[in-house]
Amino acid sequence: FAKLCICDLPLLEAISSAARPNISAQQCSSRDLSNTAWAFSTLRVVDRPLLQSISAAARKNITALAPQGLANTAWAYAALEFPAGPLRAAISAASIARMLEFQAQQLANIAWSMATLPCHDTPLLDAISAAAIRKSRHFGPRGLGGTAWAFARLACHDSPLLEAIASAALATMTEFNPQDLANISWACSTLRRVDEPLRDAISAASMPKIPQFQPQHLGNMAWAFSALCFCHDPCLDAIASSAIPSMSYCDDRPVLNALSLVEAFAGMDRLDRRMLEAAASVLERRGSSLDKLSPDAQVDLRPCLAFGDRELGHEPGILLEQQHILVLWKPPGWTVSVQKEDDAAAPQAPEEKSGQESTHLVTHAAVLAGGPSGARSRPLQDWVIQTFGREHPIAADASVAHGLVHRLDRDTSGAILWARSYAGYFRARLQFAARALRKHYACLCTGWLPLGVRCVSVALREPSAGDVTSATLPSHNGRPAHTEVLAVRHLLAPSGICASLVEVRLHTGRRHQIRAHLAHCGHPLVGDARYGGIAPSWCPRVFLHAGRIGCNAGATAFNLEVPLPPDLSSAVGGLCAASAGPRVAPLDLKAPSLELWAS
Repeated sequence: FAKLCICDLPLLEAISSAARPNISAQQCSSRDLSNTAWAFSTLRVVDRPLLQSISAAARKNITALAPQGLANTAWAYAALEFPAGPLRAAISAASIARMLEFQAQQLANIAWSMATLPCHDTPLLDAISAAAIRKSRHFGPRGLGGTAWAFARLACHDSPLLEAIASAALATMTEFNPQDLANISWACSTLRRVDEPLRDAISAASMPKIPQFQPQHLGNMAWAFSALCFCHDPCLDAIASSAIPSMSYCDDRPVLNALSLVEAFAGMDRLDRRMLEAAASVLERRGSSLDKLSPDAQVDLRPCLAFGDRELGHEPGILLEQQHILVLWKPPGWTVSVQKEDDAAAPQAPEEKSGQESTHLVTHAAVLAGGPSGARSRPLQDWVIQTFGREHPIAADASVAHGLVHRLDRDTSGAILWARSYAGYFRARLQFAARALRKHYACLCTGWLPLGVRCVSVALREPSAGDVTSATLPSHNGRPAHTEVLAVRHLLAPSGICASLVEVRLHTGRRHQIRAHLAHCGHPLVGDARYGGIAPSWCPRVFLHAGRIGCNAGATAFNLEVPLPPDLSSAVGGLCAASAGPRVAPLDLKAPSLELWAS
């Protein structure tokens, strides 16, 4: 029935009921166990009692499983996303002991299972890599693409393995189907492996097959080309021509696919009106459908309390209000750990199910300890839920980050967008993907940054998801990142320390991008010890402030400026201009733009 893809639930329930006593009594062979797990996984049926019984029985006799059984069992539990840590550990140990017996596709399936969970089992991955290198000529297109995808998903930069995969892929590239092409291109771009012969071969093999690509594959191919800065006009034109009409009939992950394509083409400066309009239509339909599901389908237009000219304090508030979009004030010490899953949805792995429309933003609500004082953070989403949750359903919806459109670091103050309707949220997300959202920051960095407008374009490698302690570092294996320096003013602290007051604009949104880029330039931010900056007593935190935001996702376009809060205003007020003698020339501290400050 699994081979025929016939999901007969009454039959499966009867099989499960009859099998469990036999499994518990150890009356089933190891092969029977792996075949049963494989069948239920193939039919996407999560029978927890049965899977738990199989897991317990398989662990007791794991050495009796042949490589095919080990690969099938690992694949089955990973495909169902069923937690089975002890079984996974047993499969790992048994697989390492018998790795030389594994065939190429079995190696690919074991790697896929590790990446899907995900589970970074270094000894097992090392063993898979060594065996796969020896057997690379025996891999088919699916095994090559799937193995590359798995190691990329786990951020394993295994150069010998990737070289072996590239060599084998070049010899069989004409046999790759769209999913295989998407997998291997996504892997190369994720690991930032620029292999020009392989890249050119992927492009050439993709061209005649573009009409066969699923929307997700098109998005991943475009994302890969963008990440590798590879602008092959004929291939990109073919992707765009196929992707634009496919948006209107794509039922699987339409939001992610639309945003993926827009972000990829915007990153290559190739986003045209037709693609933007097609994506806007997809997102508008999605937003409208979710708004209609709300208890109150109409957006509440009652006025909310705004800051006006009041001093920016320690509690969040509203800086600007439109029908669908609000600009909120985020004080320092509040977390907004809103993070994109991926700029593009990860491509389907070998034999992987098609995912349902998933969250394109996830919220980490953990309370973190931070700062030299050990002060505890406060999640901004909690304030959003408490303030707006009763009247705006999106505020309580974690699947769309409670309506928060982008993120700010814990110690960064300033403006942040919040959408009080799903329609507004998706419009703002489209602006973000299209790089039409304007975000300017004021920062104070150590030393004198060279005067004049410039762009810092250095790829950054971000820490893995959930890692809140590691730094973002420049790396040729990182993701493209662009920070534009708009204005610089040289200052002196009373102790003689040189500093630069800087206005920057973000063109990409990597974690800690400004902090990492300025540290790379030799001018870390004042107060930023993690990136090598000084931490003087007169600056209470990392000197970084989101001082200007511009958006066109609401009723009308706006460009809002947010003055420095009192703590940063006091810090910079004690400095003097480098050319102005003992005291600073008067600064307009209510204006966040250095263009105004410098005047």
